[in-house]
Amino acid sequence: MRRSTVLAAATAAALVLLTGCRGDDTSTASGAFDPARAAATAGGEPYAATVTATPADSRAVALTARCNLGAVFTGRSEATVGDGFRQENVVTADHQYTRGYDRSGKWLKIPRSTDFSVLGFDGYAKLLLALGPSARKGMEIRDGVPTYHLAGHLDVEQLASAFPVAHRELSTAGVRGIGMDQWIDARGRTRRAEQRVPFPEETTTTTYVFSDFGPVETFTEPGPLAD
Repeated sequence: MRRSTVLAAATAAALVLLTGCRGDDTSTASGAFDPARAAATAGGEPYAATVTATPADSRAVALTARCNLGAVFTGRSEATVGDGFRQENVVTADHQYTRGYDRSGKWLKIPRSTDFSVLGFDGYAKLLLALGPSARKGMEIRDGVPTYHLAGHLDVEQLASAFPVAHRELSTAGVRGIGMDQWIDARGRTRRAEQRVPFPEETTTTTYVFSDFGPVETFTEPGPLAD
């Protein structure tokens, strides 16, 4: 994702760039599973996870977040660009807070954004499966966990219902479609994803890694707050 898009999101409460149940016991006895069944059961219960987004271009924004997904989004994230930019965000049930906008180190309270929902990736698996047999690449082990690899090209209009924020941002930027590789576990949770976005001026590639799944966590107001 382009730096300009993420920087604007981080500062304006629209940080634009997984799902499943608690615990990591995702494998069956043999390890193999039906990806369609896994995707259908995803999102049955809110959970916490760590998400890292690493762009192929070091000049673009990298993101690390610990967040609750599968329900109303809450969490804490940090966006960085090389050694020259760092911005933090905390999203609670009621508000959003950001710092890094100046050198004070204080948190600025801003209206809560709904755009963090783009960190939820479960809907991509369903869209990829709808492409047919060509999207099914087979079982692979990721970080010691059996996963199913899905891959294909998705038109931007296919994102409209499942990912309205991404659809809006990409359409505005003149993007007509994206390339996606996704690895899901037996509970439908995304373990890894690779997005290729052909912006008019360049194609950006971002790798997402999901880990440390657990029960929902509480994120509260940070401090000190700016006057």
